[in-house]
Amino acid sequence: MSVINSFIKILTPLNIYNLNQSTNVYKELLVYANELDKLNFEMDTLLREGFVYTAESYGLSNIEKIYTAEDKTNTPELRREKIIGRLSINDSSFTLKDMKNSLLSLGVQEYKIIEYPSRNKIVIEISGEYTNSEVAFIKAEIEKLAPVSYEVQVTFWGLSWSEIENKNLSFNSMDLQDLSWEKIDELKQTN
Repeated sequence: MSVINSFIKILTPLNIYNLNQSTNVYKELLVYANELDKLNFEMDTLLREGFVYTAESYGLSNIEKIYTAEDKTNTPELRREKIIGRLSINDSSFTLKDMKNSLLSLGVQEYKIIEYPSRNKIVIEISGEYTNSEVAFIKAEIEKLAPVSYEVQVTFWGLSWSEIENKNLSFNSMDLQDLSWEKIDELKQTN
C-alpha cells in the first residue's frame, strides 16, 4: 500500500480534512507521501543489501571487499556462493572439502589438489586465465587459509589440457604441414 493510500485510510474516519484530489490538503499529503515512498524504497534496498542471501549490488561489493576480492563479472548468485563459502571457513577447516570450498570462495573454478601427507605437502594446480594481481591475491589468500603444518605449492596454468588437445598442435602435426617461419607466425596470431 502506498503512503498516500495509508494517509487517506487513516484520516478519512476523522472527518477533519477534505481529502478530495483537488484540495490543497490532498496535494500537500501527496508531496509528503511521495517523499516517504522514496524513503521506504531506500530502506527496503538497504535491508536487502545488508544480508548476503538477498544482496544484489553494493551489499555484495562491500562484503566482497571485506572477505574476498570484489567480483562484478559474475552473477549475484555466484558472488553470494563465494561469500558464503568464505564465511563458512573457520579455525577447524582443514579437510580436503574445506580446501575446495576455500578455492571456490576465491573464485577458482578449475583446479586440482594433490596431497602428499607423508611429506606434509599440498600441491594446488589452478588452470584458467588470471591477471598478475589476481594470481598474487589468490596465492596470498591460500597461504592464509592453508594449514600451517603443510607446505603449500600453488601453480597457475593458462591453459587446461582439454584446450591444448583441442588445438592439436603437436610437433608431428606442425611438421607435416611443411610451414615456413612466416606461416608459423601467422598461426600464432590466429590461435
